Amino acid sequence: MTKPSLHNKRKLRIASIITVLVLTVLIGACAIYLGDYYRADMEAIQAFLPADTRWEEAPEGTIVFAPENAVRGFIFYPGGKVEHTAYIPLLHALSEQGVLTVLVEMPFHLAVLDVNAADGIQAMYPEITDWYIGGHSLGGSMAASYLSSHTDDFAGLVLLGAYSTADLSRADLDVLSVYGSEDRVMNGEKYENTKTNLPDDFTEVVIEGGCHAHFGMYGAQAGDGTPSITNEEQIAKSVEAIVNMMNKEKTNTYRQISMDEAVIMMQNGQDYIILDVRTPEEFAEGHIPDAINIPNETIGATEIPELPDKNQLILVYCRSGRRSKEAAEKLADLGYTNIVEFGGIIDWQGEVVRGR
Repeated sequence: MTKPSLHNKRKLRIASIITVLVLTVLIGACAIYLGDYYRADMEAIQAFLPADTRWEEAPEGTIVFAPENAVRGFIFYPGGKVEHTAYIPLLHALSEQGVLTVLVEMPFHLAVLDVNAADGIQAMYPEITDWYIGGHSLGGSMAASYLSSHTDDFAGLVLLGAYSTADLSRADLDVLSVYGSEDRVMNGEKYENTKTNLPDDFTEVVIEGGCHAHFGMYGAQAGDGTPSITNEEQIAKSVEAIVNMMNKEKTNTYRQISMDEAVIMMQNGQDYIILDVRTPEEFAEGHIPDAINIPNETIGATEIPELPDKNQLILVYCRSGRRSKEAAEKLADLGYTNIVEFGGIIDWQGEVVRGR
């Protein structure tokens, strides 16, 4: 009995030693990986900024540039394994254009470890009416991921050398994608394949001579291309593109189709609402099956409880087509993105339901 017992103890001791060694190696490897990141080039940053530049230091390393009377705000997620202070020049330059900018610090310089870093920031600045979110490289992708669950809280997204793996194609957002022509870090194939995740009208800006690293100031990045413009020039072009996107006038529109096309959509589709915008009395006299009634006169500047999803397909009609066009335009102005107007019930050849 003694020999097997000693043998088992020896095996357990060896197994414990191996386990400790493996854990030590893993912890060491993680420490090396997390400690290896691109540091901000503070000398270049100080040379770029005006001598009297000041900013607010918020909790957890957040840096805020708050110009007076700002009504637009921009939350920025830094690139993966890049010190967040490297983006001070970009955010300061944008604040010089009247935009409140918030630069967040990520755990171990990886936005993937704190996708929800934007939580609570908007509430700190109630004077800001239009919020945007974005980031560089991995930070841009994580900003898009956060935005996918908060589309009603933001006006737009800015991707710098980044792409979105989250589907934002049906969101009512302004989206800007900027990258340098010499960028060799961003995966071009994934970028092209994920364009379908963005709204059809997203804006793409290619900075000629720009590279991946020059959105911040942290020196050259491994694997990147050789830029033919300066760091300062790329930042200036990026800020210009962002401001142009924020200043773009929204053109809310709706689609018009024939009655026959509407019938086909009803036959082939499932997730849609048929909206009758006549008076309740007209509706009771006869309406298209499954239609709901919201009179055109009641559609205004307030939210509509019966239509909670602003991305849902809504088929709008009235008696002859005049009121349905007015209602469709007002719905588009309220932010509904998938409005289809198809005329009047006088052209309807199908079943009619009476009563309310």
